[in-house]
Amino acid sequence: MIKGYKAYKKGLINQFGEQHEVGHTYKTDSVQYEKSGFYFCPDLEDTLRFYDGFKEQIDIAIVEGSGETREFFDEYNETTSIAATELHVLSIMTREEIISYALKLNEMRLKKFLAGFPLTEEEMVLFERKGPFYKQLIDYFQRGKKDTFETHTKKR
Repeated sequence: MIKGYKAYKKGLINQFGEQHEVGHTYKTDSVQYEKSGFYFCPDLEDTLRFYDGFKEQIDIAIVEGSGETREFFDEYNETTSIAATELHVLSIMTREEIISYALKLNEMRLKKFLAGFPLTEEEMVLFERKGPFYKQLIDYFQRGKKDTFETHTKKR
């Protein structure tokens, strides 16, 4: 069994409109890249590539995959996903659990998280306390200040 995270539309609705339930196991016949299998990610922040929390309400579940499994690495997005013929939904993460998880991420992984998961102002302050670069990440991804990382030079 491989433990990981799976993002869903609110209500544990997958991309095909099927509703999953905590405590249930789902099965399919095979794993083929982007065609069949139940997909999940070993890292929570990678799930946000598939569901954007800024565009829709999402749930993030802790899951276990088993049976036939295959791991896929997307070099362009630098994300890892796993497909399995069996998926067991263990629990839905609370917002507090998600924030606690994200506060432990390094800068690179946190960047992926902040790009897809909207924070409250109170939560933003928690991340900003980690240092100036984290404040810049918050300004860019959460507050929409797209000039945050631009270099300003004076003309002589």
